[in-house]
Amino acid sequence: MSAISARTLTDLGWGVVVEHLARRCRTIRGEEMASAVVPDLDRGLAFERIATISEIRRLADDDVVLPFAGITDVEVAVARAEKGGTLSDDELIAVAATARGLARLNRVIETHGEMAPNLLRLAGELSDLGSVYESIGRASRDDGRLADHASDALGRLRREAARLGDRLRSRMDSMVGELESHLQDQYFTQRGDRFVVPVRVSARSRVPGIVHGTSQSGQTVFVEPAEIVDVSNQVKLAQCAVEDEEERIRSVLSREVEAVAEQLIAGGDAATYLDLVAAGAAFAADTNAAAPIVDDTVGIHHASGGCCNEGANRRRYGVSGTLNCRTNMALAAASIGITEKDIPGAFAPFMNVVQYEDGRYEILEPTSR
Repeated sequence: MSAISARTLTDLGWGVVVEHLARRCRTIRGEEMASAVVPDLDRGLAFERIATISEIRRLADDDVVLPFAGITDVEVAVARAEKGGTLSDDELIAVAATARGLARLNRVIETHGEMAPNLLRLAGELSDLGSVYESIGRASRDDGRLADHASDALGRLRREAARLGDRLRSRMDSMVGELESHLQDQYFTQRGDRFVVPVRVSARSRVPGIVHGTSQSGQTVFVEPAEIVDVSNQVKLAQCAVEDEEERIRSVLSREVEAVAEQLIAGGDAATYLDLVAAGAAFAADTNAAAPIVDDTVGIHHASGGCCNEGANRRRYGVSGTLNCRTNMALAAASIGITEKDIPGAFAPFMNVVQYEDGRYEILEPTSR
């Protein structure tokens, strides 16, 4: 079947529809999918989406909402891990949050699978990857950095680096006072990762050390005193040891991500589609929309006999002013200018009317659903 033309989409106001869908999505990827979605002419897919949206709305009636918190687009990071790359702290945290979110979404759907079989089938690609998000969670602090206990060595290495750094800063404080007469100002600072003092050009020979730059005026030379070069080197080596251990831990965690890369990608794709369908359900609920009729499940349609209008009901039941098929149809179609005069009095397409050869008819229990 051919695709719907751009002109038809414009006439349908499809741009407004997708805008409303995108606004109701909970994930960035879901919003992107909603913004690009077009009506699908595949009847099977249409049935599936309608049924799934109906399931989500029934769950919502029981205060069950599909959770998408924590699920983000980690496809690029996971693909890099799959190729042997090492992920950053932020990327590992995002992967852990997404894996945890996918597991949470899966649990909610599985719990209500009996009343939502279509959702349950769509959630088939969601996995509980606790091995990943628990490992990353144990190794991380609340701010996302690796915790001291991420390995047996990391805490010790960080404490040693901090001790040497404190020793270096303490000595620099002392040297500012000792070199006061040779300094442009009473402070020490850093050039790159080296501590320096601002020495007057005229006093440069009085302060042995390594020059790491000059001021814009050219009157100040930033010197790393010779006395602290060795301590600075020790600090640098200690910091490198910390960084090496942190990178080793990230690599180990990245290999765990690599091991479940396919499940993460598949789960992310499934969550994106579920987000889109859930947005459709939210849009339907907000507009009080009814599921469209896309197939004839009745098979019985009469243009006579089953007159469902106020007059026929008054004669049939002796009750005046009842709502009826004709009036309801007119109310629903009023916005496009249709009135009761435009609707046949026998408009009762879903009534189960049996007509007999002698002209009698009987209204039986409806077969429509």
